Amino acid sequence: RVVTETKKGIRNARNAGVLHSKGNIVCFIDADGILSPNWAKMTRAHLNQRDINAVVGLNVFAHRQAHKFLIYNGYTILAYSGVVLLKLLKGNMYLAGNNLAIRKKIFTNLGGFEPVVGEDYWFSKKFWQQKNKKAVFDPRLIVKYSSRGFDTAGYFKTLQLWLKSSVTKIPQDTYRFDNKSL
Repeated sequence: RVVTETKKGIRNARNAGVLHSKGNIVCFIDADGILSPNWAKMTRAHLNQRDINAVVGLNVFAHRQAHKFLIYNGYTILAYSGVVLLKLLKGNMYLAGNNLAIRKKIFTNLGGFEPVVGEDYWFSKKFWQQKNKKAVFDPRLIVKYSSRGFDTAGYFKTLQLWLKSSVTKIPQDTYRFDNKSL
């Protein structure tokens, strides 16, 4: 079922999808994502455990040029190494908004995604503040993504924006995908 959202912004689209969903688990995958085989089955297995509230997988960026594939996924390796380290050190899990399954009740109780760049980071912070909430990272839950964001706006400019958006809340309505300008 396709839900049309007239308000611009990924936050609005994701939150509208949740409002129209019928199940007790919601999954977030961007439109250009290609799921690994058994992604749903493995995700369900995690969430069938009562103490697991959310599951995060691994994102991989596709590119025809080998050097760009390696550079773009170098970011992935670095970022997800940080995710695992954060989980080991603090027990907190970054909930990547484009490869995430979470119990709907928890998502809605936390108010969904905010209208800011890096909405998943800020949502993760709210999740961490909850007692007895557990998330797991499973690197087998791979979603392959287009590298068009890196290609269009530039790799370093994109990373700079993502870093900045983890320090300060930047309104989504000032963000442009095509050049990552504010």
